[in-house]
Amino acid sequence: MTEQIKQAEVAIGEHSSDDWQIQPRRFPQQLETDTPALAAFLSDSLYVEKAKQFEHADQLAVDYQSQYKKRAQKMSSGVFIAAVATALLSIIAADPLTAVKPDLTDELDSIFTLVNEITSLIAGLVIFVASGWFIFNSQILSQLRLYDNWMENRAKAETARLLYFKEAAQNLIHEQTENKQLLHEFCSFFRRYQLQVQQTYYQGRSQQHEISLLKTARYGAIAAVIVTVFSGTSGFLGGIDQKFLGFAALGTIGIALTALASRRESINQDERNSMRYRITANVLGKVAEKYSSVQKALANGQDPVILLHFVDAVHEQLSLEHRQWTEDAAQINTAFAQLTATEKNTS
Repeated sequence: MTEQIKQAEVAIGEHSSDDWQIQPRRFPQQLETDTPALAAFLSDSLYVEKAKQFEHADQLAVDYQSQYKKRAQKMSSGVFIAAVATALLSIIAADPLTAVKPDLTDELDSIFTLVNEITSLIAGLVIFVASGWFIFNSQILSQLRLYDNWMENRAKAETARLLYFKEAAQNLIHEQTENKQLLHEFCSFFRRYQLQVQQTYYQGRSQQHEISLLKTARYGAIAAVIVTVFSGTSGFLGGIDQKFLGFAALGTIGIALTALASRRESINQDERNSMRYRITANVLGKVAEKYSSVQKALANGQDPVILLHFVDAVHEQLSLEHRQWTEDAAQINTAFAQLTATEKNTS
């Protein structure tokens, strides 16, 4: 009894960190040498087509997600650069250096004025280009329906992946009820290529979001220092000489950096996803604890429907996570819709 389980686990092999790279259509080839019966079972056109549907939708979802986030980041960069250039123009207009520079000769004064004019021109061009860059990317993002296509294809991919394992388990327990070894092999196969792959994904993504959250927090801290130093100090010195008030415009850079950090968090949802993914990984770990019990029940000749229940328990958590992720993604899209509207109103 225990020997059958051990044989199945050895035949399927241990989980490795690159298992996620093995696409479902390659499962039969991957299993052919050690588990020919399971490889033959998964070679059925039903599972081959389900695998094709998943792989196609998954690749499209990855592509659309990448395009969407790149465009969104470019929009944020455009707003930030325009804000920095605007701050520079405000300082030049206030001409705060007249309070501290010595008396200049006419020639030096002319050079100083020329530098200010050239700098103002460059800053104006930067604002023009940055604003145009923002509008261009917002139009691409909207007209190509990057967000909608990302959501649609991700939903198709996740549905196809769940159905692949679900229908395989259903058909297996109906067609191969007496073939205990095949049931053991499929149970081990499901644990390695679905359950453990998902556990590794959520654990890894949780850590990545924690690192990204720390980076966003640093942006916010730097922004707070910039606002405090330039706005606060300029306000204090402005009481002595109003010419110093012009330096307060540099505080705008800190405000822009704060907005950039806020939009970064809106895109990545780092704080929420870090915690949520960690919880999902923990719950999947609890389900994984039942693996040995399922294998023993199959070995003891109990109703093989327990295998289907094991699959359903994993998929229930994955479906719940996907619904929560979809809601968060909708918030990301809403955040950028608001950003676009705000930019248009201020331009």
